[in-house]
Formats: sequence, structure tokens, C-alpha cells
Amino acid sequence: MIEMTGFRNALAHDYDEVREPEVFDNLQDLSRFEAFAAETAQLLREE
Repeated sequence: MIEMTGFRNALAHDYDEVREPEVFDNLQDLSRFEAFAAETAQLLREE
């Protein structure tokens, strides 16, 4: 999850230069995004 959070931060807040190959590599495994979204939703429900 930490890796996905860092990637999201780079895209959403431009903390880092967005590198197209990195974006492409991350999009090859969409299950990681689904897991990240599920974990985030669970945390929000618990608050």
C-alpha cells in the first residue's frame, strides 16, 4: 500500500515528475488499484 500511496501522491500533487513508463508499469496490474481503493474505503468506514 505504501508504494501505491506514493504513486498516487506523485500523480495527484505533482510531488515528482510524472514518468510515463512508471505510469504504464503501474497500470499493468489493476488489482493493486482495486486493493488500494478497498483498503481506503474500509479505513473511511471505520472513521
